[in-house]
Amino acid sequence: ILSKYQEMENGDQSVFTHHEATHADIEYEKELRTGVKNPIWGKIIILLIGLVILRFIAKGLGFLPQDFEPF
Repeated sequence: ILSKYQEMENGDQSVFTHHEATHADIEYEKELRTGVKNPIWGKIIILLIGLVILRFIAKGLGFLPQDFEPF
């Protein structure tokens, strides 16, 4: 098994090296390693859900008039 592993390791020519990479390639590799692709969308969704919850709380406590329905 060890000899087969060494053979595969020595024969692998698909190793990514930084010498032939562009800036875009390096950024892509960083994104793959961190697993974060678009972190801003999650923050926007959480913010919108929070605003909707705050709206319901404000209406329930009487801070907003009941006939005020912008959406």
